[in-house]
Amino acid sequence: MLKLLAYVKKESLNIKAANPYMFLLAGVSTGISSILLTYFVTRLFGAVGRINFKFVVIGVISYNALLSIMMPIGRSLLTEKRRRTMDGLILANVNFEKMFLGVMIANLPFVLVEVAILTIFSMFLGVDFSVKLDFKFICSILVFLFVSYCLGAFMSVLMTFAQDS
Repeated sequence: MLKLLAYVKKESLNIKAANPYMFLLAGVSTGISSILLTYFVTRLFGAVGRINFKFVVIGVISYNALLSIMMPIGRSLLTEKRRRTMDGLILANVNFEKMFLGVMIANLPFVLVEVAILTIFSMFLGVDFSVKLDFKFICSILVFLFVSYCLGAFMSVLMTFAQDS
């Protein structure tokens, strides 16, 4: 548990050094533009499009959250390789699963803010997010986080082999 907190602290310092508000602004502006484009297309095609608008909005918000979780995890090993600290991590017997989990936990507050902003924006456009906080919903969030973590770990290994992000 102590190592996990150390990885969270390390990633938090990396986030502060990289101006996190620009990443947040980029994710929110991409989501807003996708939602607005979909909104205007559904208004153009009438009632049939309005039924599907909610599903597209949920998809856009999920996609932005997935990228906001997956990309920092994906870049983590490549960053260590570029800083020439990868050999030290391997020799120190670092648990890469905990490292990836620490990166994910450090980025979750920004993901939650991004999701909240896009959800509120969508509600102004008329999307009804009536969600019951039940077992299925919590399980689906946990599965989403697990899949995001796994895709990020896969991308991390792939980026390390390709040596490019």
